[in-house]
Amino acid sequence: MHLSPDGQTRFLRVGASCQAILGVTSEALMTDERVLAGLILPEDRLRLLADKAAYATGRGPNSVEIRARPPGGDLRWFRLTSASRPSPDGGRLLDGLIIDITESKRLAEQLREERQRLEQAIELTGIGVFQWDRDDPETVLWSEHLYAMYGIPPQTPITVGSFRELVHPDDLGPTLAALDDAGDKPGAADLSFEHRIIRGDGQIRWVLQQLRVHSDAEGRKAIQGTTLDVTERRDAEEWRRLQMREIAHRSKNALTVMMAMVQQAARSSTTVEDLSERIVARLGAMAKSQDLASAANGAALTLPQLAGQVLDVFDLSRFDIDPRLEAVVLPGEVVIACALLLHELATNAVKYGALSAPDGRVALTLEPLPDGRAGVEWREHGGPRVTAPGRQGFGTRLLSTALQTRGGAVHPDFAPEGFTAHIEMPAS
Repeated sequence: MHLSPDGQTRFLRVGASCQAILGVTSEALMTDERVLAGLILPEDRLRLLADKAAYATGRGPNSVEIRARPPGGDLRWFRLTSASRPSPDGGRLLDGLIIDITESKRLAEQLREERQRLEQAIELTGIGVFQWDRDDPETVLWSEHLYAMYGIPPQTPITVGSFRELVHPDDLGPTLAALDDAGDKPGAADLSFEHRIIRGDGQIRWVLQQLRVHSDAEGRKAIQGTTLDVTERRDAEEWRRLQMREIAHRSKNALTVMMAMVQQAARSSTTVEDLSERIVARLGAMAKSQDLASAANGAALTLPQLAGQVLDVFDLSRFDIDPRLEAVVLPGEVVIACALLLHELATNAVKYGALSAPDGRVALTLEPLPDGRAGVEWREHGGPRVTAPGRQGFGTRLLSTALQTRGGAVHPDFAPEGFTAHIEMPAS
């Protein structure tokens, strides 16, 4: 192409492949160079004019991508690459190539769409992706979702050292041992394990790591992996295990509780009929308590309502319940856990504590707490001297975990003069 000093252009030669790509004869292009401009989409012509202006000032070589529609054909992508050299008349001579890049553009668009779909799928499933490579051994590449999962500001540089600091200290040794074992195997080794992490805000969460470790003769070469937060699943599994063990625990305690009921009823009954009525009534209350504690979903109840249903089997006359507890309303998801806890505390009081003695009593008192929580003190007095258990049985474990997954806590105190438990629970 010739670019004259006054800015006029004309084609001097058009190759056969160029004619085939554009679908226009060389005669048509050399007769009127505007034929080419007519094929190009209007919004892309500006790029071609900028290319022309650059050569007029002697700059170049240059490359520009445009969209054009050959006669009778579909819209296609082209790359124009050209260089200029001086012309004897003071203008410029442009030597150029035109390449059809439609298929590569379509492939790039398909890859972009597939990547978007993959990123969306990863985001919807809550999976974070990471990568480590021996060529950059101190850097761990993280996807955006991992920063949110670990509670770290986005784009924070992640090193191997900082990554290790996020693993719970009790789980760091087994985690590193699993990686070392996988790294000793040549080729690619897949690895899956769960461990705890400590988020940037101090919260402890459980994650599932699924890794592919690539190794060679020098050891670990690269690691690609995904991370999924499985805290809710772990909590649900722990709660189910606790419920199953609680059922077994209750069955073992059932005879002890019934024997205590008979003894208590006998002390306050004057006739066989009276004794029979008391025992039947308390067995019915015990069954009602079991149903409440084992229900799949609980309704919101005030704490005295719940205590009345659960503790009736243990003789409510021996419990001093603070009237202020009427203000404590337990959400449905807390009712079952609290029922399990009260039943366990009362059972222990019958077996070892205040309710095992004729004059023993239990007081439930409100302990106000901030942040939408309620505090209740369970205090036993009048029973035998108390000693702390030598081992952690199911009852002790239940005390420590019954409300833990629901945002509460139990702090037991085995004081010699009487057992005390300070209970924290969500309330509305």
